[in-house]
Amino acid sequence: MYTKTTVFMLMGASMFLASCSSNSEKSTVTPTEISVSELDKYETTDPGIPEKQNEVRKKAETTLEELEEAIETAEATEKAEIEAVEPQEARPTSYSSSEFEELSEKLKIEVNGSDDIALFQEAASWLGTPYLYAGTDKNGVDCSAFIDAIYLNVYGKKLHRRANEIYGQCDRVGAEEAKAGDIIFFHSEGKIDETPNYAGIYLKDNTFIITTTKRGVMIETLANRYYKNNFVCFGRVRD
Repeated sequence: MYTKTTVFMLMGASMFLASCSSNSEKSTVTPTEISVSELDKYETTDPGIPEKQNEVRKKAETTLEELEEAIETAEATEKAEIEAVEPQEARPTSYSSSEFEELSEKLKIEVNGSDDIALFQEAASWLGTPYLYAGTDKNGVDCSAFIDAIYLNVYGKKLHRRANEIYGQCDRVGAEEAKAGDIIFFHSEGKIDETPNYAGIYLKDNTFIITTTKRGVMIETLANRYYKNNFVCFGRVRD
């Protein structure tokens, strides 16, 4: 038989544990309303106390596990968000004179340290790629897919897959304002309206890189009469 002090301690513990459980019911009996014999009876006939203790303990453990999982999820999400905004691997910021000479020879322009070297290197890597309608890689590419690939690789921008749609993504700029990376638009010879239907990427000094149906990706210039006659405008992709 337990002592009265033990009974009151057990009842107090039971009431505290019950209050921690969201599913526990309020007791309608208070210690002052129970006689000693009733306390003894309550103590010896209430097997629910250990069960309630176990129930609350399990709920507390479950809540702790859920909290730990929530923290881990939040940390993983934060890490992913940080990685998502981290810049891509930096390109070299200094180049040797031999690299400038090599690029100059490939692109048929005078390349120096003030130029958009990342663009020039990417453009040069596509030279000689054959034309393929709807092609999107160096096994074969069409004019709009080529421009899209350059912009994605160099500037991290995704463009449309048709020249006239890319035109809609640009603001017109004058020839005197054109700079490396601007889009240079053309229309087919004999086309009535000036809506462009093919395009290339401007480099410098009236020189651009473009995909042609016969020779694939190559360097061209506005001094070429065909391109001069079918030139529409320069366009700068909006941010």
